[in-house]
Amino acid sequence: MCLMDLTSFLESLKKFPFEEIRKQNPEHFEGVFLTSHSDELNAILSAFFGPPIKASGEKPSGEQKNMTDAYGGIMKNQTLYAASHEGQSYVAMIWPWSDNTKATVKVFKTNG
Repeated sequence: MCLMDLTSFLESLKKFPFEEIRKQNPEHFEGVFLTSHSDELNAILSAFFGPPIKASGEKPSGEQKNMTDAYGGIMKNQTLYAASHEGQSYVAMIWPWSDNTKATVKVFKTNG
């Protein structure tokens, strides 16, 4: 069960100390953050999505790959969240950068 609705979730993302916000609307959010803030971001994501359905280091399942193909796919080093709220489905992915100091988070409203 989620602790936060979509509006509160989006407000929490606005307050997070992103290095860069690449896209921001109710159907697609993308931001770059310092990995030193990962715990804080994971707490925000978990309040909306619940725990990740695929943690970093876990091999993605075929279903998880299919779920994320339209949004860039999911790899072993990435984290995946998914949930449905008020009849809508959402996915969040955390993509760590190769320098290990930054990561990108992508949040999408999905069709499924």
